[in-house]
Amino acid sequence: MSTEEHLSQMMEVLGNKFMLPLFIGQIQEYLKSDQPHMQHAGLTCMSILTENCHESYKGELKNIFGLILPILNTTNPRLIVDIVVAMGYMSE
Repeated sequence: MSTEEHLSQMMEVLGNKFMLPLFIGQIQEYLKSDQPHMQHAGLTCMSILTENCHESYKGELKNIFGLILPILNTTNPRLIVDIVVAMGYMSE
């Protein structure tokens, strides 16, 4: 089982209101990194933890999207897909 699957299962049991605050520091650190594999990890974690979060985090979505905006200039196809997926999960 992959790390993403484990994180997703924990999120389902504990809920994103509990889980996102635990990980937001790491996510911010990873997204600010200049290393694509760190940015990928941050975007993947954010995608999983913010899925269907629009009700829980309405007031914070601007800040959450603000974490993604600096990465939008990337030419890395993996990160472009990660950004699209993250935004899709947050808008469900």
